[in-house]
Amino acid sequence: MQDVQKQHVAIEQGDAVVAARALIAKLPERKCATSTHQLYVRTFYRMWYEPEIDAIRPGIARDTYQVRRAALHYGARRLISSVLKKLDELSASYEADRDPQRLQEYQTVVLVLENMVRRLTPAIDRDPPLWDDKADFSQASRWKAESGCTKARGAGSKKHVLPKLPRNWISRFWGHVPTGHKYRDAIAVLSISPARVGEVVPGDRPSGFSDGVHVALDGEGLLTLTHAPQKTRGGKYGMEFAGVKVDPEAEGPTAQYLAERCREEGGALIVAVQSPAALSKAIKRIGCRAFPDGPAITPNVLRSQRIADAKVAFGAGEKVAQAAGQCTDRTQSKYGNVTHGSRSGLRDAFSSRTPKLVAVARARDISSLRKNSLTSVI
Repeated sequence: MQDVQKQHVAIEQGDAVVAARALIAKLPERKCATSTHQLYVRTFYRMWYEPEIDAIRPGIARDTYQVRRAALHYGARRLISSVLKKLDELSASYEADRDPQRLQEYQTVVLVLENMVRRLTPAIDRDPPLWDDKADFSQASRWKAESGCTKARGAGSKKHVLPKLPRNWISRFWGHVPTGHKYRDAIAVLSISPARVGEVVPGDRPSGFSDGVHVALDGEGLLTLTHAPQKTRGGKYGMEFAGVKVDPEAEGPTAQYLAERCREEGGALIVAVQSPAALSKAIKRIGCRAFPDGPAITPNVLRSQRIADAKVAFGAGEKVAQAAGQCTDRTQSKYGNVTHGSRSGLRDAFSSRTPKLVAVARARDISSLRKNSLTSVI
């Protein structure tokens, strides 16, 4: 009878490993930027400690759902893979020395694995990954059907903060940055360039390693700020590099400070920080001092403002997408409106890849259609 019980335990252990490997087979192995990795890991472990693992929560926003869904796939694969690796190590160790303690450890880890598979399988079945990055539009979105969220997408966008700020708010904000501030260079970069806060952080990008934002002063006295965009889908989309050229005299104190820093460093410097979260918190604290009555200033408020400025300087379309490191002009509508921008010191924008013009062409088609319709009526 005891031998039968032992055999039954062994069968259960084997089933757990088989089920775990089958679950991993459903999840594509994806690489992402360091900041995205950190976001997914934090999100996954928050989900793990919820009573039931589910990418959907009542009233959840669509973008939050998509992050939780991606974090579920990314985190589940990494977690189960690490436990399977531990089991392989314990199995090899037991085969080597036949230590009963190793067998007991193995059985304990198998129980942990069983619990992981039990909790993760229903969540992944509800939200299976898209292997080819193409959504199945034949079925209704799970978020629309189950979230109960009535908030319009983009309602929380930082572009809505800009109407609440004065025209020269960045100059006022910059005036509250202490002279010896640890992140003074990085804050200056984000005040001039539409780079994301994570792009000031050194690390692997899908298109290669980035050591931060490159700032250079050319012979004509123009500043060139070059960053490596984080969102490139392994180089398939987005840009390997993007940036802007700025006239420090026209831009004002922030750009003039960076120009002087370039002179001190022999003409160029690399601006980098180790923690995007720490930089974001510093920007928020400075924003509270500059605007004690609000609104809150975040790196995305700065980015929205500079994209709005780029729309004034270059007109909506290719140059704006290049400045922001976006592969299409469609995305720029999510950021600052042209009515809240100014030409400032922006003189040019560049990128490693020519953006696809979708929104501009569509706007022209609509305009042409309206014009033709009006002509036919007249």
